Amino acid sequence: MQIAIFTCLFQLFASALFATEALSTTQLKISKTYQAITELDVSIQEEANTITQLKEKMQSLSINMKKSQNDLKESEQHLINLKASSQNALNKLYRLSFADKSTDQIYLTYYSRKVISQQLALTQLKKQQETIINKQADDHRTFNQYMQEHTQLNSQLLKKKTKLESKIAELQSLLDSTLKKANMTQNINRGIFSSILNLKGKLPWPIPGKITQHFDSPLYESQLKAEAILIEPTDHKVLAVHPGKIIYNDWLPAYGYLIIIDHGQNYHTLYGHLDHTTIALNQFVEAGEMIGDINDAQKSNKKIFFSLKYQLTAQDPEQWLSPSS
Repeated sequence: MQIAIFTCLFQLFASALFATEALSTTQLKISKTYQAITELDVSIQEEANTITQLKEKMQSLSINMKKSQNDLKESEQHLINLKASSQNALNKLYRLSFADKSTDQIYLTYYSRKVISQQLALTQLKKQQETIINKQADDHRTFNQYMQEHTQLNSQLLKKKTKLESKIAELQSLLDSTLKKANMTQNINRGIFSSILNLKGKLPWPIPGKITQHFDSPLYESQLKAEAILIEPTDHKVLAVHPGKIIYNDWLPAYGYLIIIDHGQNYHTLYGHLDHTTIALNQFVEAGEMIGDINDAQKSNKKIFFSLKYQLTAQDPEQWLSPSS
């Protein structure tokens, strides 16, 4: 969940960097909204964990309740058998009570002891049954309590998820309205660089690897769509895909370095999640020139953020990059 949230906010923040009007205000609102989203995300995770633990308790309790039910059935059958045996012993004891023979007296003593023993066993068995029945009642009360908590937590979780999606949509709306009034923060002479239009579908990859998030894919189960791709790199060097001028080069907390290159003709490319940069602001770079890098790609599990925009509108990078990295 955190990766989806960070990707969403990174995308929105990168877009906001193009706005000249109220940029600092927008950044402040982004910061506050990010904090609210992060707190909601943590709260949702905690609540989801609580629900998982509650489900485990309910499952364990359900198993115990079934065992108690089986124990009670066995106890009831045992009680029936014991009552029958005890009644049989009482009948024999009754008949032997009228006997005079010494042998019959021996049987009388035997059955008297047997009746007493069985009566004690019956009393003990009834106590065990009462214990089982009381435990069943307690388990049912606890289970019903768990069910109520589960229903309440699910309701709270749904409300928080709805609020989280609303916050993301609110941020998107804020940035959209800002971008409509925006002017470019950097202006360079058109025609300085070769037209990027001639290279659609032929641009080199910013870094070799595999795409793990495609353009226009949903972000965090919301209606917000990805305006960039994420690349799982197999190398550490990040390269410019076309000649241009560095108009943004700075570190963003939780995201790493973000680089924006102006290619002229209102085309820009954005590179994010870098660990280091090898260029400077306002520097001109060539296609294939190294602009930054990441730490050990195999160990860091880092995904490189890459976006391409025309007149502030995100384009599908996969339509511009060469078929394979």
